[in-house]
Parts: sequence; structure tokens; C-alpha cells
Amino acid sequence: MATDSDGKRNKYNYCILVNTEIKDEKKIKEMLELCTVACERFCPSDKNSDQRNNERCAEFIGTAFNERYGGGWNVVAGEGFSFEVTYAKDQLFYVYFGGHLAVCAWKMEL
Repeated sequence: MATDSDGKRNKYNYCILVNTEIKDEKKIKEMLELCTVACERFCPSDKNSDQRNNERCAEFIGTAFNERYGGGWNVVAGEGFSFEVTYAKDQLFYVYFGGHLAVCAWKMEL
């Protein structure tokens, strides 16, 4: 995480898009907003890691994606993980939030 001139850690409260194969810019923006809301609610940067609820964050995002974009979405939210998943074409979404959290969402082919 970046630091300022005083050596304090800079925290941000928005999602940074790392990777996506989704082509629709409007859909990407909506997905970023949903992820930001979930991360701010359940995994804020100003709380210690034991006070954050990554599982609830992932559940919230998964439910929202399934309601808006059809069923089959899987979501992982956490710190320090890697992934290798099989997903439907153009249905991968990977973001960072707050300098401590990563969210990976993908849609399975039904």
C-alpha cells in the first residue's frame, strides 16, 4: 500500500479494476459500484482484519450479481489468495479495494 510523506498508509474507499473480460462499460461501472458498497459496508479499511466480514461481503456481491445479471455468479472476497477458475466467456471480474481486499467474481456456464 502507498504511504504519504509522513509514513502513514494511504487508504482508499473505492474499487480498482484489476482484470475483466466484460465488454459492456455500463455493466462494469454498475459492478464496481456494487462491489464498493459491499466492501465499504462489510470490509472497511479503517477496521482491523478481525473486524471485517469477507464472507458476508462476497455473499452480498454474489446475490446482487445474480439478481441483476442472471444466476450462476460465484464470488470470493479476501486477502492473499490466488485463483484459477473456469468461467463463462466474458464473465470474469477482479478488483482490489482499500489496499487490503481483493474480490474475484465469475459466472459459471449454466
